[in-house]
Amino acid sequence: METALSKAKRENKKLKGRIAKIKLELEDLKNNFLVHLYDAIEKATSHYDVLLNPYPVEIKAVHKGKSETFEIKVTNVICIRSDKTTKYIYLRHPVIAIDVEGRKTTVIEVNRNFKMVCKEIDSLEFHLFQQSKTSAVNLYYYSLNKDELILNLKEYPNEVCRKLKIGKPKIKEFITTQKGFRKIISLQKKRFGSIV
Repeated sequence: METALSKAKRENKKLKGRIAKIKLELEDLKNNFLVHLYDAIEKATSHYDVLLNPYPVEIKAVHKGKSETFEIKVTNVICIRSDKTTKYIYLRHPVIAIDVEGRKTTVIEVNRNFKMVCKEIDSLEFHLFQQSKTSAVNLYYYSLNKDELILNLKEYPNEVCRKLKIGKPKIKEFITTQKGFRKIISLQKKRFGSIV
């Protein structure tokens, strides 16, 4: 049977080993601080790059009863509106269907669950804000004016997206979410330049 003293000695030996390892890591951090800082900045900025400019996704759509596939980026999405079974994805710039030659559009129609469509397009749930049961907006393109979200693009031709009502309970959430969104964009633009 092991005595309390031998248990304490064994535990002490383990702790001394951990302390020695931590001292080596600390010494490495002191000697290579700029290298570690650079690595941390690179990891953070690459994360923000993907966050702010995510990869495009393929969306299966329907047009005049025919199936189509589009490749879109969430940064091109202005808003998504639901009209019962059909969801309309309004885009800033036209996209061309992958499997139907020549069809170019700024409105894509899909027949799936609204929340699933939003999640598919904005998998990180960072760009789109669902301000009602039937619509979600891209935080980048809208500003709040009393109880309306106003599209900040003067040249956009589709009136459906220009002004969208927002309920009182969602106003505070929109302000908070958009504030965080803009802070991250600002941080990305600075690219951590003031740190180094």
